Amino acid sequence: HAVFISHQWLGSSEPDPQNIHYKAICTAVHRLCSMHGLNPNKIYVWVDYLSIPQKNAMQKRMSIDTIALYATSARFFVVVAPPALHCDKGTM
Repeated sequence: HAVFISHQWLGSSEPDPQNIHYKAICTAVHRLCSMHGLNPNKIYVWVDYLSIPQKNAMQKRMSIDTIALYATSARFFVVVAPPALHCDKGTM
């Protein structure tokens, strides 16, 4: 089962510098498994920074352009938005 994770970036150069979203993603996926009786070992999590190539600009652009395909192909769509400040801007 694929889970598409949607989240805001909390840093300009990295998405989750203080692992705030990481913890929230883990909690959300475990709750999802409990709610739907799913085996956590059979879950595939799609997170932009990890699932989109970061070094090859062309592959990165092509992947970003097809995010909607990834999102609609996943069985579950989870929005991760815990209270958190952007590390560089100081905004929520």
